[in-house]
Amino acid sequence: MIERWVQNLPGALKNSRVNNGRILSTDGSALVIEQYAPLWLQRQRLLLEMEYHHMSVNLYRPFISFKKVPAPGSRLETLAIESINHAIELSKITQQALSSTAILDGWHEAFQWQWNSAITLAGFILANPRHSAVVAARSAMDSSLSVFGTFGQSFELAKNAETVVRMLCTKIDGLISTSSQDHGQKEPAALSTLGIDQEVEVVNGFASESVYTSTSPELLTQFLDFDFTEMAVGVDFWANIDMLGVGDISTFGESSVF
Repeated sequence: MIERWVQNLPGALKNSRVNNGRILSTDGSALVIEQYAPLWLQRQRLLLEMEYHHMSVNLYRPFISFKKVPAPGSRLETLAIESINHAIELSKITQQALSSTAILDGWHEAFQWQWNSAITLAGFILANPRHSAVVAARSAMDSSLSVFGTFGQSFELAKNAETVVRMLCTKIDGLISTSSQDHGQKEPAALSTLGIDQEVEVVNGFASESVYTSTSPELLTQFLDFDFTEMAVGVDFWANIDMLGVGDISTFGESSVF
């Protein structure tokens, strides 16, 4: 259904891409924002593309799991990566728009979409610290920090979001480093997978839960019961954010609630 929407969207409402990049794709090419087009048209094109990526992140995010790991090369792994690819694309587009135009100035919905993408990226990395997509996902989290920094010049909530994501990045970097050291003797090809023993039974595209514990027991203990989806889209996640173990958040006020 969402791909049909892309096909039926009028060409006048689509942003072109540099170097003949594919329109409304996750190929990483930058947008061509027509400076002399009416501002309302520039904004409509941009917001339509951003919402497309936002909806795609949400559509595929259920395939990212702390409880069960998709088998390498499976359809379920592919769908999980789709969520990450759209989160990465949204982060790049938002950063580009904020750094080169005033289209998104004060646009709170764009901030919420970026928050959703940043937490999705964090959840994926924490669940799959040795997957080949981690490098790109972690880089996109840096882009999200830049976005929150820019939005933070307009409203306080974005500053709080930047603080939380920066704490998560610190946590992630430490866990990735530990994971790399623990598996340093493995072949490079093994590090680009989810660490599943090929002899372990795979049911419905997912490996058994017991296999997950060999990936990172620390992550399993800390994040198995935490709902990253609720954190991304909920209105009261701040009450439970201590479950992340990201450190002191006492500087956040009661107004820091979506």
